[in-house]
Amino acid sequence: MTDLHSVYVGALLVAAVLSVGVVVYALRKRRNRQDRLAVTLAVMMSITCAWSVGSLGAHLSASASATWFWFGLSNVATFALPVTWTVFAAHYAGYDRHVTRRTIGLLAVVPALTFLTMVTNGFQAGSWPTPDSSAETLTLPTRPAGRTTST
Repeated sequence: MTDLHSVYVGALLVAAVLSVGVVVYALRKRRNRQDRLAVTLAVMMSITCAWSVGSLGAHLSASASATWFWFGLSNVATFALPVTWTVFAAHYAGYDRHVTRRTIGLLAVVPALTFLTMVTNGFQAGSWPTPDSSAETLTLPTRPAGRTTST
């Protein structure tokens, strides 16, 4: 494991631990059981912890199938986090009346379709690589060094 890889793994571990700490703090300090801001913050930090743990597992796993499992967990969190963040921002800004099940469902449409596209990638020959696909090389066009003049 290289030094840079060790630093990244350490940072992911710290992020996961801090996320759990924020979840515990938010749930303990909420004013009442219906405090939506604290609950939304706790959900958002739980998703952040899932992303950190998924990325950490993908970096530390030895087999390709385990790496893809952790990569999938990280992707689920990546798709869920923007919806949760938007709901948290609406609660924080005082727009609670706009946060309904319908608006949350509408916010989740694009991430859900993206996740569905990723999951069904093998059936439609999509753009995401599969564990058994070989890496293709990218060849860039080159031109000679120096200034070229047109005649």
